[in-house]
Amino acid sequence: MKSILLSIEELKELHRTLAEKNVKETATKSAHESYRFDDRTSGIFVVGYTSGNVAYREGDAIKEVLNCFLAEDCEYDYVLGTDEAGKGEWYGPLVVACVALKPKEISLMRKKGVRDSKKLGRKTLLKIGKELAEGKKIKAVRVLSPDEYNKVYEEYSKKGKNLNDLMAQVHTDLIKKALSEIEYKKAKIVIDMFDYKKTEEKLKDLEKKDLVVVQKTCGESETSVAAASILAKYLFEKEVDRLEQEHKITVRGVKPKNIPKHLLAHVAKTHFKNVSSNL
Repeated sequence: MKSILLSIEELKELHRTLAEKNVKETATKSAHESYRFDDRTSGIFVVGYTSGNVAYREGDAIKEVLNCFLAEDCEYDYVLGTDEAGKGEWYGPLVVACVALKPKEISLMRKKGVRDSKKLGRKTLLKIGKELAEGKKIKAVRVLSPDEYNKVYEEYSKKGKNLNDLMAQVHTDLIKKALSEIEYKKAKIVIDMFDYKKTEEKLKDLEKKDLVVVQKTCGESETSVAAASILAKYLFEKEVDRLEQEHKITVRGVKPKNIPKHLLAHVAKTHFKNVSSNL
């Protein structure tokens, strides 16, 4: 079984299309299901969920139908998305990623099941994340290990700034880096919004003549942001693995008080209250 995330409008349109093709619709099996099709003649098996997620059995018939919903939007030469991972975890790094996708790549990413990293199982996340990290997609990332993060955060704090100031700077730096690596007549930038004013301030010197910049909540609904989300989470998990191996400790699923004090600042974000109280 594979899955793909559709907008609510696309979800309704898929139902209409399958019904018009006389694909056999069967009863739903839970309140979370919007509809269910199971047709042995065409080989189509599809479950549409109220969340917009669609699970389906691979096959030529359903592939042809889905292609109608994943038509390439050629309004932009590239759509860039940014997101971060590790902001809310007391342990591990802060990772920010920017991914730039062409229209055709957006379609391919959706078919691969790219969506909000929080909605992916660990196995799927690591698989897609590895492909993004090692592939040739245009991307820019910054991994701030706990040692670097704590040093930078302290510098920002001394200037009266906070984590959102730091993230606004890193997001902007990565956007500029990715833009420097592509050629475009028109591009779109989508940022998973965390602090509109501070991010807008950092972006003010960006040449926006051929750019459309959007900050939005639930930004992962945009494929490029979802890809950045997956890449950031993948790199976060890999860095946590490295820290655990290097220091021969476990940080996942434990509390800061369980970490040897002399190691805590090397694996944790020290401004978190549950960390600072144990230093």
